[in-house]
Amino acid sequence: MKFNIELEIDWIEEDGSIEEQVKEDLKSQIISKIDKKITSEVNAEIDKSIISKMDTKIQSICDDIVENFMHKQFTKTDRYGDIIETTTLENYLKDTFESYWDEMVDSSGGKSSYNAKKKRVEWIIDEKIMKQSQDFSKSLIKDTEKKIKDYMAIEMKERIGEKFFAELGFSKMLEK
Repeated sequence: MKFNIELEIDWIEEDGSIEEQVKEDLKSQIISKIDKKITSEVNAEIDKSIISKMDTKIQSICDDIVENFMHKQFTKTDRYGDIIETTTLENYLKDTFESYWDEMVDSSGGKSSYNAKKKRVEWIIDEKIMKQSQDFSKSLIKDTEKKIKDYMAIEMKERIGEKFFAELGFSKMLEK
């Protein structure tokens, strides 16, 4: 801890000394600074604690609201107001998702009852597998073609070079 202390002595009692007055002023200033520092640290900790407890309480309240909302029953009606069923939001969402994934779709993934071939989930999986396999095979073919071209170029250069060297008779000239 570092303290910067300034003393301002306005007056000294008749029987008092400067030394005693300085000691008293130092004590009071040190106590005051320590008190301010401790107070600010305690206030900061209290603020953190309050915010943490408020966050926990707010989260708990939100969880309760959502939980109650998801389990609250409602009556589903058709466009004429006739009751279709009574269910909870949670069950309604489950049923809606299940029917979406189980819905029959055409070859382009569009909703169709006439030209339906697969369930939506099967179509999505098949499309992903097909796209991934096509991308992989294209990449593999491209890499293989490049390697074959590179290999053939190197081989041709070596063989043409040897043939050219032999035809021109450079080997005989080098032997002499």
